Parts: sequence; C-alpha cells; structure tokens
Amino acid sequence: MGRKGKKLLALEIAANTPVLDELKAGLISEPTRNRISLIGNKYSYHIYVDGDITSWARCSQEPIWIEALSVWQSHRKKSHLKNQHAKRDLMREFGLAKPVQSYQDLGICIIKRTRAIGLNIKKYSWLYDPGNGDLADNYSSTHYKSFTEVGGGSDWETIQPNESVIVINEYDKIELAVIRNGVNHPEILQNMHEIIEGAAHDRRTVRPYHSGVLAQFGLNAGPWHARVLGHVKNIKKRNISAEMKIQKDQGILWMLAFAYNIAGIPSMYIEGEQRGTPGYSIPIKGKIYTFQTAWRSPSEAYLAKDYISPSHSDKSYAEFAIFWKVFQSYTGIMTRECPGGTFVDIGLKVRVLGAADTVCAFKPEYLHGTTLADCNLKRSGMVFAFSSHIKEAFEEARERAEKGVLIHITSDDGHRWT
Repeated sequence: MGRKGKKLLALEIAANTPVLDELKAGLISEPTRNRISLIGNKYSYHIYVDGDITSWARCSQEPIWIEALSVWQSHRKKSHLKNQHAKRDLMREFGLAKPVQSYQDLGICIIKRTRAIGLNIKKYSWLYDPGNGDLADNYSSTHYKSFTEVGGGSDWETIQPNESVIVINEYDKIELAVIRNGVNHPEILQNMHEIIEGAAHDRRTVRPYHSGVLAQFGLNAGPWHARVLGHVKNIKKRNISAEMKIQKDQGILWMLAFAYNIAGIPSMYIEGEQRGTPGYSIPIKGKIYTFQTAWRSPSEAYLAKDYISPSHSDKSYAEFAIFWKVFQSYTGIMTRECPGGTFVDIGLKVRVLGAADTVCAFKPEYLHGTTLADCNLKRSGMVFAFSSHIKEAFEEARERAEKGVLIHITSDDGHRWT
C-alpha cells in the first residue's frame, strides 16, 4: 500500500473508531482493535495487534496520528518500567533474587544409599505404610491383587515432612532429591491447588483403575497400538465452549510454566496457538504478571488429585522425572502415625512422607509408587514426565516434516491437523 492509501486508511480509522483517544489513554480496547482490523481488510491491509496499528500510523505521517503516537509511546515506556519493577518485586518475594546458596545454607541434608537389586516387591503391587494394614485389607482393586508393606525395617530411610534431602549413591551421583517449601508462597500454592481441582473435575483420568485422578495435559502419542501425536483430548463435557476451554487451558499453562522452565525439548502450547509460542501470565493478588519471553514447561505433564499408584517403572528419555505436591491436608483428628500417600523409591528403600509445597526429582526407570492413603487425606500436585514414546512420536513427525512428507496428526476423537 502506498502513502496515499495509508493516508486514506488512517483518516477512515480516525473517523470511525475511538483509537486516537485510546492511544492517548495508553490502551487500545479489543472492540476498537477488531473494528480497525475490519477497516484494514477493506484496503487489503491486515491489522491485528497494537504493533500493526502503531507502525502503519507512523508511516501515514498524519499530524493527528503523530501526536497520539507520541503520547502512546510515553505511556508504554512508563508501563514497561512499572511492570519490570513489579516483576522484580515478585521475584524478591519468591526469594529468587538472593545470591546462589550452598545446600548446607539451604538446610539440605545429603545421605548416601545403595540401590538394591532383586527386592522381593512385585511390580504393580499396592504399597502401604507401617501400621496401615487396614487400608490394604479394605482396598478394593479389580486389577492388581498384591499388597506390600514398605518402610517397616531398619534398612529403610524415611524422609520426614520438614526435611529437605538429596540422596546420592556409592559413586556420589544423585539418585533422589526432595526439596520442601519449594515456592513458600501460600497464594500461588492455593491458586495451583484450585486449578488442579478444576482439572480433576473436568478431565478424564489416564488410570481409571487407580484411586484418585491423574489427568494428562499437553501432547500425547495416542494408544500403544495406534501411535498418533497430538493434543490430549480428555475433557469430559462435549458442549464446553472453545473460549472456556482456552481459559481453563491457559490457567493450567501458567501453572506448569511457572513450576518448570526448560528448553531443548518441545515446549507446552495449547490448541489455537502456534507451536513454540513463548510467555505466560501469573495472577497474584488480583494483578496479572506477564513474562512475555519466558520458556514454557515441557510438552507432557500430569495433574494429580488424591492419586495412588502401585509399584511401577516408566520408560523415560530424561534421567529424572519431577513431581510437585502443592497441597496436602488432613480432615479430622489424625489417629495414624502416617496417613499414607507416601512416595516410595523401592530400590533405594526410601520413603518420602508427604507435605504441601514439596518438590521431588526421582529416577522413573526404577520401581516407585505411592502408598495407600487414609480417605481423610486430601492432596494435589503435578508431575513432569518425559515419556520415551511421546519423544519418539515427536521426533518421527519432525523428521518426516524435514523430508517434506505431509503428516496428518489425529487424536482419538477424530480431530485432525497437519
């Protein structure tokens, strides 16, 4: 479009929208943005975001626009500085602005354990803590019938709810890490708990024969007999609007992005976004903090509510998997020494007693599980897994794309995209 066309476009937009007043106020509203986009289409000129509006307005050289843009830029600079200061204060509140500290200064203990081979604990056995045999007696399982007590001997190590511990092996390599008070921010933890509660209500569990809910989010590779790479389709309600689904997905997305920030593998994104879209926003104390360029979490995560898993191992392309228990509460008077819901690394013979705001990194290739829990114990958290089959499906799709092969990725509900 030439200068004359831009001038006509600028005049029509100024006459038919309140954009000049909004630029001077420092905020372009969504209705105005949509109206400008429609006028731009008339001139075969695509205008969608604020950057589009300000760039062509600057090119038009119209005095009314130049004046409005000057005020707009002043607002933007002040807003940017204000947001930067707010985010810096937030990081200080999380304790992230402190100098790097040693594990001794952080109160983290180091213990050495040798991973045992050939333990008499079967795979897919339900585990229970000492003194909780009644939970095993009363537990109804249609799939796995074996029950095993764990932690009932002097050869077992129990990590208490207030202990942060790193477990190393005989070669001084890390086998397990348990960090308490991961974020130590009650409002963040409560927001996360509410998001997980909502996801557990809205989404189907991936393990219907286990107690509690384990809902997958992000990418999956379909069933073992029919590999297809795509977004997880586990919303129970078929009539949920696209807007509501995006809103719920974005809530989960900020939580996962905040909890874990990593590059080098496919980042999390939601349907309706371009793959590789960066950034996320965190709502705290009624204010939205936006980190536009931050990396998101890996593309596979699970949201857990009151979930119990039998002894099992997972195929993983990463050495460690990570879980973050954000909430734990017991209703009523505690009569047990341990209410259950304990994470167990079977080979190390280590029990990690549960507590809110606990981050744990463990090796998924070895047998692990969660003990049966008292029905009065309520828990929620998230798990970052690195399943080999999802990575393999992603790499296969990427290799085919590089070779120019057209790939149709289909989910189990028939949705297709390329």
